[in-house]
Amino acid sequence: MTLLKLILPICTAAFVSSTSSALAWGQLGHSVIAELAQLHLSPAAQAKLKELIGDTSLAAISNWADEYKFTPEGKNTYRSHFVDIDTERSTYDAAIART
Repeated sequence: MTLLKLILPICTAAFVSSTSSALAWGQLGHSVIAELAQLHLSPAAQAKLKELIGDTSLAAISNWADEYKFTPEGKNTYRSHFVDIDTERSTYDAAIART
């Protein structure tokens, strides 16, 4: 087991337990989750990812959408970046979601 596989779950737990839900994920949260996700990809998914992003890691690009939405080219994507879901309902319904 690599050191990264040992450290990431600990860092993730520390991060999640120490942040407010109002702050959402933030840059560190996106990076940690992307790194964990990449560690668990199947060999076929890893191959496809390498086709798409080369040797770049998911963690390195995990904040792209957050950064892009504040650029002149991405300003129209801001409201598409997230959706507030009514937690009183058991399923997501786009017709009633508050964005």
